[in-house]
Amino acid sequence: MSTTNTALASSGNAQLAAVTGGATAVADPTAVIAQVKAVQKIMAAVMKEGTHYGKIPGTPTDAPPSLFKPGSEVLLSAFKIAVEPQVTVTRDGNHITYEVHCIGRHIATGLVIGIGVGEASTAEDKYAWRAAVCQEEFDETPDDRRRVKWNKGKRGWNGAPDKPAWSVQQVRTNPADLANTVLKIAKKRAQIDLCLTGLAVSDIFTQDLEDLPAEYIDETGEVHQPEPKVKANNRYQERQKTGAPSENSTASGAISEGQVRLLKARAGGDAKLAELLTKYSVDAVENFPKAKVNEALDWLAGKGEKANG
Repeated sequence: MSTTNTALASSGNAQLAAVTGGATAVADPTAVIAQVKAVQKIMAAVMKEGTHYGKIPGTPTDAPPSLFKPGSEVLLSAFKIAVEPQVTVTRDGNHITYEVHCIGRHIATGLVIGIGVGEASTAEDKYAWRAAVCQEEFDETPDDRRRVKWNKGKRGWNGAPDKPAWSVQQVRTNPADLANTVLKIAKKRAQIDLCLTGLAVSDIFTQDLEDLPAEYIDETGEVHQPEPKVKANNRYQERQKTGAPSENSTASGAISEGQVRLLKARAGGDAKLAELLTKYSVDAVENFPKAKVNEALDWLAGKGEKANG
């Protein structure tokens, strides 16, 4: 540990010891203020935004940043707090739930400075379901282990007035494959809770927002699902290579092999592909006009004026 880090850790230990000086002692306000200042010094000298803490995209601009697991480890280490996790496992059918209590013990004095709690389960939506890798996998999965999840478009997403609803085909995951991941998530949640409450820094950091998928957060705190990511400006058109122009170099030419594969993949099956070709009066996907690729892909995604045509 560097000289600067050692000094910060010593300062943190002194302030923490002052706060936990005895069972009947009343914390000195000066010591509490100094402890918060010590946290801020550690943030400035050691912690990096985006690695140890950071703003989650879509959260209110005036909300505190989220404390990440690496950041909690820096703070707990600086204040010489040992973490003692206690795990309770509950099984409900195939699903596994972990409840973790992280006891924070001050190494120098042995005093318990706080207990953080956290829970994670394989029954959580983001662990229980995954997107089907292909149409064949979805079709061959038993009915009770697959679903089509519809996601409601949200007003104001990316500055647009409305976004249409869209769906994704999902299949069940195997809980045993995720057990270790879910256990670590529960422990992380408990450890961050311990850090926030034990060091009284909830006003500096918030918690658990980084655990939420991006689709659950917007600037108003409401739940939404993001539309599929696309690139702006001819996002589906392949970049023109340098050298002599090819026969497909104009926007009105035939599409490339890559674009053929993309249209077939987005269609997800022969029936939808046939419907697309009929809508655009094309006899084969290989003859699809290059200038209409973006529009066709928007239609397949349920967007654009063609979606209602």
